[in-house]
Amino acid sequence: MWCAGWPTFARTSAARRKPVAHRAAALPQVADLPRYESDAWCFGCGEANGQGLRLAFRRTGPGVVECTYQAPEHLCGAKTVVHGGIQATILDEVMGKAIQAGLPPELAGRRTVTADFSLRYRQPAPMGEPLTARAEFVRLDGANIFVKATLLDREGNELTIAEARWKLLATMR
Repeated sequence: MWCAGWPTFARTSAARRKPVAHRAAALPQVADLPRYESDAWCFGCGEANGQGLRLAFRRTGPGVVECTYQAPEHLCGAKTVVHGGIQATILDEVMGKAIQAGLPPELAGRRTVTADFSLRYRQPAPMGEPLTARAEFVRLDGANIFVKATLLDREGNELTIAEARWKLLATMR
């Protein structure tokens, strides 16, 4: 699929731009992780953000979270490739959920923010195919949290690899 339609996106009808059409496959939310009122508007995971990705996550192990997403064609980078910024957003989001899943109980509910983030694009992420992002909580060192994530194609091939350092904020909200 070619992204030829994106320059005329503004002329498409509102009905054709409904974000629900590109929603990830039905996956259970990670219900036991903290949620904040502002999360509803998050570009990556917010249900209220009509322009967002609306990612849904599932816990697959201790400190391990994943999501599956199939990008609509208006999020392409070149020809049949998911835009690199969208890939980065997906990986950043899943790492945030892995942190929530991996923090010790006494730190549950604390806000965290991305401090350093690095990506390695290994292979093109194909448009029109489900992609799985998997993140793992690596370690907590004072206020620094280290996580890693991988974007995989349907065969499990690594497309993009991310490593990040997040900061644990002093306040709860």
